[in-house]
Amino acid sequence: HPSVFISPLSNVKDPQLKNLSYLGCVVCLVAIVYLVRKWLQHYGNLNSSSALVLYIRWGFPLIAVSISCYWALSAGTEDSLARLRDLTQLALVAFPRAVYSLAVLGFVFLLWNPVTVFMKRTQDSDADNTVTTYGGAPGSQAELLHVIPQIYRKMQ
Repeated sequence: HPSVFISPLSNVKDPQLKNLSYLGCVVCLVAIVYLVRKWLQHYGNLNSSSALVLYIRWGFPLIAVSISCYWALSAGTEDSLARLRDLTQLALVAFPRAVYSLAVLGFVFLLWNPVTVFMKRTQDSDADNTVTTYGGAPGSQAELLHVIPQIYRKMQ
């Protein structure tokens, strides 16, 4: 017998178990959105008004809301929604399309501008904002050993 946890919510007959399963799924979605946003805020990645940051702030929670609405509609019984059958069928098609569209939009934003780490300018960084070049042969191993640590310190 398949587990209750892998069967669709519409197949669950007990209303309390169905509501509890739905609530658990929505809590997991909310926790994922909350933890991702807090993690990005902690590392200072939500400090801009770029398209990717706005997507993380508004698009990602909208995906979670669309998924939970789809689950709620698909878990409902046909008898209780008989009057709204056309609207329900439209919503069962529209919510997954909205989720896929928002996910593709997020990937486009991520490919367009993948850098989501923003640097704060300080007084110290203004004084030493150049990388000094190596005086020896250009393209040599010694030049790389001289320039790469400077680039690393600058990025740090």
